[in-house]
Formats: sequence, C-alpha cells, structure tokens
Amino acid sequence: MSASDHLIQLYTKNLLYFKKFYSELFEKLSVHQSNRTYELVIEANSYFDIQNSKDKSFIYGTDSEKFSSLYVDQILSKEKNLNSKKLIFGGTLLGLHIEKHLQAIDADACMIIEPDLEIFRLSTFVVDYEALTKNRFTIFSIGDPQYIIENKLILFYYTMPYHNYNITITSIYNKCQNILENTARRLYEVVSFQETDMYELLPKSTDQVDIVQTYKKALNFHKLGKIDKAKLFYKQIIYMERYVKNKHNYTESLNCIYKAYLNLGNIYQIEKEIPISYYLYGKNVYTPQTQHKILKASLINFATIHEMEVINISYIQNLLEQYFEQFSYDDLFKNILIAIYVKNNNID
Repeated sequence: MSASDHLIQLYTKNLLYFKKFYSELFEKLSVHQSNRTYELVIEANSYFDIQNSKDKSFIYGTDSEKFSSLYVDQILSKEKNLNSKKLIFGGTLLGLHIEKHLQAIDADACMIIEPDLEIFRLSTFVVDYEALTKNRFTIFSIGDPQYIIENKLILFYYTMPYHNYNITITSIYNKCQNILENTARRLYEVVSFQETDMYELLPKSTDQVDIVQTYKKALNFHKLGKIDKAKLFYKQIIYMERYVKNKHNYTESLNCIYKAYLNLGNIYQIEKEIPISYYLYGKNVYTPQTQHKILKASLINFATIHEMEVINISYIQNLLEQYFEQFSYDDLFKNILIAIYVKNNNID
C-alpha cells in the first residue's frame, strides 16, 4: 500500500468513526471542502508537516515526530502528570503529541480542542482517533467559537468530577491559552458555593453539624416553593460533606448529602443552569455508595442531559447499559436508553 493510500484509508476510518459517535464533528468535516489554507506535506525524511498555502511557511518546521516526543516527555517529567486521569489538549496540530500522550497515560477522560477545523482535518490523515478515544470519555471541540469551547470545557469538568484534583492541561500554541484561562474563571464562578448568606448559616464547629436536620429544613423550603432558601440549605449540606465521617448517624447523613446533590441539580435544571445540574447529578452517578433510588434518579437525569445536548452519546449508552439489569423495571430508564440508541443509530 502506498503512503497516499494509507493516509486516505485512515482518513476514511476516522470519518466513519465520527459519523457513528460524533455526528456534529462528522457534519463539520463533511461540509468543509473548499478554500483550504493548509496542506499536509511529507518531508524528505518521511515526517509530516503542515504548510500554509499562502506564505509557504510550516507549522512544525522541524521533525514533527521528534518534536511531539520531546513535548510529551517534558509534560510527563512532572510526576503529578503521570497519575492524571483527565487530559485537556489545547490545539491538535497533526495530533502526534496527543497520540503519544494517550499511549503513555491511560486517562479515563480527555478533551481535544482545535479552533481551526482545517488543521484538525489534516490530523485525521495521520492519527487513528478511534484507537485513541473509543475506550475513554472524550469531548471534541473542533472549529467552535470561543463560547462553545468554554461551555464544552465546563461540561468536561463536570464529568468524572472525582478526577478534577489532577487535570493535565497542555496548550500546544498560544491561541488556546486565553480560552483555557477564561474558562477557568467561569468554572470558579459556576461551582463556587461561597455566598455570604450561606456562610452565616454554617456551624461554628464540627460538633454543631447536623446534616439530617439541615436537609429537613432544605426539603421543607423546597416543598413550600421557597427555592432560594432551599438552595442555600442544600449548598450548606454539600459544604458539610467534609464532616460526615465524624457523625454518629453516618449512613443517614450520607444519604441526605446525596439527596441534596439530586434536589439541587433538579432546581438548577429547571433554572436552565445545565452545566451546574450536570455536575451535581454526576457527583451521585460516580459515587459508589449512592443509595439505590437516588442513584436511579441521578442517572436518569444525567443521561437526559446527554441525550438532549448530544454529549458523547456512546459514552452514556455504555454507562446506562452497565445499570440496565439493576433498573430494567423502570420505564423512564428504558425510554432514555431507547432515545440514546436512536441517536446512536442502534436501531436493532
């Protein structure tokens, strides 16, 4: 097989993969045909580069394989990055550094950002994206305007939140850096529960923490339609989670915390604050101790957001299938799974 045949075969394979699992990205690549600014070239020593069609400059300008290897080695030289389970790649170039990084680190989730659709398209001739992403949660943000990139970054942050203590972020070139910094500020604003009123309600010592009674107050306000008060007490319960192991009624307190995540998620979903509700539902979905009924409700709501927003449908399909035997009696659960099968073209 010639080199050009191999490139076309890999490009076709990637397109079929995107068509099945990332329909939005597939549509973008299918439409994008004319006025190409960049070209894929093979240099004399067989490494790939990207050339600007107008000024004939090269993006790598050196051996792209060596460049990518050195870049990844530099990142992995930091010990904390070796244990990272969530990776964000700002800029793809030809995707070689992404490939090498994911081969070295068995991450559970990654996000791949490339504002320039044409550059990403060229990478699909070089890198097997199916091999890189099929066994991990992946969000692509390709050719998106900045506000959509930021929204997808927030959704990525809210997925598998227990891995957020160590997210590795790599920005291959500067134009992604501002977006990442802006999103970091938005994340702080969205997930911050530091309202002054709430802190006035917090106990002065851990001995005064009564999670069960606080939950009863929150639920009562919720039922009375006093939503702002309910939100305040639900947030207080979430803040109190750090003290739960010290409580004599540990199991009951823990269940109240999970209910607070669920109920607060429901409030934010009604208020159209989808990223916040997504995070709150996800907290229960990824917590092994979540009580059965709370887990089912959180999982259904979590999956509904995936289905409505078309966020990595294959990922949520696999997650629901893991719970199918446990919740197969529930019609709502089954209907959500059916809707996701339809979105995923799994008609049989």
